[in-house]
This record gives sequence, structure tokens and C-alpha cells, in this order.
Amino acid sequence: ETTYNTGVGVDNIEFDETGNLYIGCHPQLLKYLGHAKDSTKLSPSVFLKLTYNDADKTFTQETLYTDDGSNLSGGSVAAPYTKPNGEQVILAGSVFERKILVLE
Repeated sequence: ETTYNTGVGVDNIEFDETGNLYIGCHPQLLKYLGHAKDSTKLSPSVFLKLTYNDADKTFTQETLYTDDGSNLSGGSVAAPYTKPNGEQVILAGSVFERKILVLE
């Protein structure tokens, strides 16, 4: 069993075809709880990519995007997507907002 501390509140985890993890996170859980009660209150978002290193059983963490909540509040998911032209992007979503961010 391997555990890893991301330093933020983890929400949803997605995988790409090579096994990398893409995670939507809440860096300030109390602000997220306030946002959950009142959607006009902003909640910061962080989207991470974790790569597992099998040789030493560790993870490498990369921050893909951070936001104070003004672009996407309460971010909860980062899903890798390959466009028809082969370009890889990340689709980032939140719990309560009706939009996604396309992270190129």
C-alpha cells in the first residue's frame, strides 16, 4: 500500500491512457464549505497531475492550474482529453458551476 499527501483536499481522480492521475482539488476546505452553502462565495481551485514512479514507489506532483475561484470556483475534476488533432488538453470542472475550463 502506498499513500501520498497532496497537501490539498482531493476531490475527483481521473486517469489517462498511461496511468497518470489528474485530480481536482480544494486547497482551502473551509472556503469550499462556505461556497457549498452559498455559491456566490468563491472557493479556490487547484488541478494536479500525479505520475507514479514504480521503481521507487513514489509520486511526482505537478500543478496544472490554480485559481482563486474567480474563473472556476470549487474545482472538482480534471479530465485529460485528446482533441481530434491529437492535442492533449485538460477539461476542468467544478461542483456547482455550469461551465468547464479547457486547459491547454
